[in-house]
Amino acid sequence: MRYSDAATQLSRTHAECVRLILGAIMDIPDEQFWRNPSSESRSICEMIRHLIRVDIWFMSQFGFELNVEDPGDLSAADISTVLMALNREIDEIISNNTTILVRTPKGHKKIRHSFAEVILHMCHHWLYHYAQVVYLRRAEDRTWSSNLQEWDQLTYSMGMDSAMINILLDD
Repeated sequence: MRYSDAATQLSRTHAECVRLILGAIMDIPDEQFWRNPSSESRSICEMIRHLIRVDIWFMSQFGFELNVEDPGDLSAADISTVLMALNREIDEIISNNTTILVRTPKGHKKIRHSFAEVILHMCHHWLYHYAQVVYLRRAEDRTWSSNLQEWDQLTYSMGMDSAMINILLDD
């Protein structure tokens, strides 16, 4: 398997995860975006900021410094702009560094997986929080329609991505 094929697929999967989140927050009222469901829970805004911070952290563990940072408590529209910029940067990193897909950070105490595995983990993380966003949106507005069919298809696609990564690592 060629690294460029794997990179293209991983980039596409990450972009689809970001697109799902963008769709879920596209028309959300600010008060719902910032509402904390309980003292121990995150608001939708806090979840999105968490996703941004975690992706930045993972990229930094492989030596990539992104130009995106935690945007703070902005509107959903403004945070969407940050999400799109984050996705562009990660896509560029994956596309321009295909040979590192099988690399692991040397001597790292927390990450013992390849770059490709970490990208796929990030995608799973996005889908986990997508499900939470859907739950919170639907809890407040039963007429809001989520895109669960695409979420379902993406979970199956990510299973194939995992198999692809295993083949890549075995080469």
